[in-house]
Amino acid sequence: MAKEKLVTIHVHTPFTLTLGDQSKQAFCTGRHNVPEDVASHWFTRAHAELSESGSNETDDQQLIIDSLQAQIADKDKQIVDKDQLIADLKEALLKLQEQNDSLQEQNDSLQAQIAAARTGGNGAKDAKESKPANSK
Repeated sequence: MAKEKLVTIHVHTPFTLTLGDQSKQAFCTGRHNVPEDVASHWFTRAHAELSESGSNETDDQQLIIDSLQAQIADKDKQIVDKDQLIADLKEALLKLQEQNDSLQEQNDSLQAQIAAARTGGNGAKDAKESKPANSK
């Protein structure tokens, strides 16, 4: 079923409209949204004026919709950009963790070499009794 287009009318004099099928529709003063056939009826035109604001409201709403859709598209692009940034940062973090692990292994190896050098030929005893180089 097709959606019936509504037209806005401004009723200046209250009236009751009797349609061809003998149905009655009462209108008080003020703004009403009615089907086009009711708005174009001669009796309605005698008691009301068509409003141009109906189409203006639709245009205004469409402008708002377009603006919101543009904002959504912009936010979607920002999300994609941020997702890419997150992926790049995760990759960089993994590389840094690998470098850290490698450096930690090198540090452990060097610490072991230092400990071995301090113990020298006499074992741990010399390491405890080491003297400064300038002492006599």
